[in-house]
Amino acid sequence: MTKHLAIAVFLAVAVHVLVPFVTLVYPIPNEQGFPVSMLHAAPSSDIFFYLKSRDHFFSADVPGALNHFLRFLTKSIEAEQLVPVLSAPVFPVVLLIFDYGPDNTLPLALAYVLLGCILSVIWLRWLHDHGLSLFWLILFAFLPHSVWFTVNLGTDLIAAVFFVGFYLSYVAPSRDDVKFFWALMFLALYLLTRPNGMSLLLFFIAVELVRMNRTTPRYRMVIPLVGALVMVPMAVFYFPHLVAYTLGTVHFSYYGYPVLEYLSGIYGFLPKWLDLILSWTSLAIAKVTYFFGLRPTYGDTPLLIVLIRAAPGIVFTIGFIYLVCRGSGREKFFVAIYMLPVLLGASQDRYSFPIQPILLLYAALACGRLFDHSMVFIKRSPRVEQAKNLSEEDSDSTQEQSSAPPSDDRSAVPR
Repeated sequence: MTKHLAIAVFLAVAVHVLVPFVTLVYPIPNEQGFPVSMLHAAPSSDIFFYLKSRDHFFSADVPGALNHFLRFLTKSIEAEQLVPVLSAPVFPVVLLIFDYGPDNTLPLALAYVLLGCILSVIWLRWLHDHGLSLFWLILFAFLPHSVWFTVNLGTDLIAAVFFVGFYLSYVAPSRDDVKFFWALMFLALYLLTRPNGMSLLLFFIAVELVRMNRTTPRYRMVIPLVGALVMVPMAVFYFPHLVAYTLGTVHFSYYGYPVLEYLSGIYGFLPKWLDLILSWTSLAIAKVTYFFGLRPTYGDTPLLIVLIRAAPGIVFTIGFIYLVCRGSGREKFFVAIYMLPVLLGASQDRYSFPIQPILLLYAALACGRLFDHSMVFIKRSPRVEQAKNLSEEDSDSTQEQSSAPPSDDRSAVPR
């Protein structure tokens, strides 16, 4: 471990340990004003949904939950009345193992502190191996999202761990270095943790289908068959989540305009066709900027916390733009297919958490390239060229004087 990596790791671990323990005395208010700490049950509607799913999975309520799910598929329950009653199973299992509840939050909170440290160290090692300087490593160590999801318990941190496992074992390496078993394991775990695991599954199937031409005939039959066997049941299971997610966020607002207004046109002074094109483009851009955290607060969050949360969004936006312009086709496709669900429903910066290190890397590359171009421009500017020429003339003059034979100092001495 190099000195720079050791410093960054120390700072990341210190932040992920100190902040959660400070919340034992000084809880952090969320955007609704509810306290967030290791001693408080996560003040999120999601946590209660997963607690309810835990009760469904590990009690006699499973048949009732399944009946509700089947009624939606067979008898067309009104979409507005649809509320998913079964979550993906991984997080409910975690809640069961740690016996998590309003009166017992500390065991799982301590496990999350350890998990947050491990995740940060893994990404720091990856960023360091890609040549990032100490500045960028320290910047990553202080990113607020990782610390926040270490304290505010949910699926975000666990899913991010499975994500990095899949990325480092399948996406980042070359074909010869892919660890297929580990990639499949982390893919399955992510798929059983969050619905957007379907995006990773789609990426995996698409990449393997492209590679089919270089494989044996038997392998060409196995991939589509296995992909269908996994894809179809998971798509059926997550279909209520998709419907609830898309329809439940129709009235969501971006920068003061509801989605429905974007869809019908917000530039009424323009011709209708141009109004719709610009309005839909504005909606897509608004969703992307919200995805990176460049958004106003949803509640009465103090301005300082809003700025701390939003500041990294500038870096991520730079990284995303550079990735689109200069990234490899594989990275572009991976990030695009991961972000695809964002365009279907409400966009929040919590969804960008797993890919933030990738965006940070491309932001660093963009800034490095900009610095190189700036130095080239400075070196080529007329004033710099003139100063350079003068410097060279002075240097030549000095060299001529130093190479001349020494004078006889004795002639200056009076006789």
